Amino acid sequence: MADDKNFDPWSNPPPPPKKKPKTPPGAPPPPPPPGNGPGSKKDAELDEILKKFRQNTQNMFGGENGTERLLLIVAAVFLAIWLIFGSVFFVASGEKAVVLRFGKYDRTVESGLNFKLPPPFEKQFTRNVQIPNLIEIGQGEQQNLMVTGDENIVDVEFVVRWNISNLQDFLFNITDPEKTAKNAAESAMREVIGANPMSLAGEDKSRAKTAEEVQERLQAMLDNYKSGIRIVGVELKKIDVPNEVIDAQIDVQNAKTEQERVKNQAEAYRNDILPRASGDAAKMTEDAEAYKQSVVARAKGDASRFLAVYTQYKQAKDVTRSRIYLETMQEVLGDANKVILDDSSHTVPYLPLNGLNLAQPKKEGDKDAK
Repeated sequence: MADDKNFDPWSNPPPPPKKKPKTPPGAPPPPPPPGNGPGSKKDAELDEILKKFRQNTQNMFGGENGTERLLLIVAAVFLAIWLIFGSVFFVASGEKAVVLRFGKYDRTVESGLNFKLPPPFEKQFTRNVQIPNLIEIGQGEQQNLMVTGDENIVDVEFVVRWNISNLQDFLFNITDPEKTAKNAAESAMREVIGANPMSLAGEDKSRAKTAEEVQERLQAMLDNYKSGIRIVGVELKKIDVPNEVIDAQIDVQNAKTEQERVKNQAEAYRNDILPRASGDAAKMTEDAEAYKQSVVARAKGDASRFLAVYTQYKQAKDVTRSRIYLETMQEVLGDANKVILDDSSHTVPYLPLNGLNLAQPKKEGDKDAK
């Protein structure tokens, strides 16, 4: 009652199902309904169809073994179809295919018509190796924030183009080649941006150099992974300051401008004071050198004069001694007021020649005698 799809709980309940009469043990089963038992009309028609099919097969292939021959022909046709469609495959232009034999790498085939053993003996994987694939990083609303060498934050947007260089490595060395290439590209870009200040990273002239460095680093990383990927090119789309840090960035730039101004002032003061100090030092050095030359020359002259006097002294000691004594006394007492006494301590009168300036020649620098 619960299984009846037409059951309506608001109508009168259906009559209970009739119970089948139980067959007593040992009694024969009840006769089948008319038209369904052996020897019925349907069985007769089926036997007639099978009999005609057997006769037609024997007439077509001859003899009583025609059915067996037909089965062999059908099996041969299916085997040929399996061999043809499982062994022949076509690789389009720009594509390559890797063939596995029992799950192990066997060979790589080029474009064109190729042959292999049918499954499950060999299996091929075909990929296009010429059309570049694109990896877009930082596109749309997604930000790709990176830190520059001078500790600034920039939003970088760039595109990486790549294709397959080695299909075997591409298929079997990396689980997700595209994700690996994307992560490696972000790593290479962060490394290059982090090595340069924001002023260089944002310049149009340095963008080409940045893209070239990223491509070289990225290719080196993928070659180290044996990824089978060749980087065709890297294009920088945008290097901007995020909106969240624009105000702070302006303050930083103002501080850097002030720093440069103070630095330039200090540089100008240094350029002014250093040449003057260098000139004064050179003048003092020259004066000292001149004084040194003068003292040395004077000392050499005194030594030469002493040696000359000594030579004369050795030749005539008494005369030279008297002359030196007289010259010394003249030098010492020449300008002094003198009183000459004789042996009896009496004053000896003398002509005051000193006042007349007749005894001594005029020396350079003396005042004219009156």
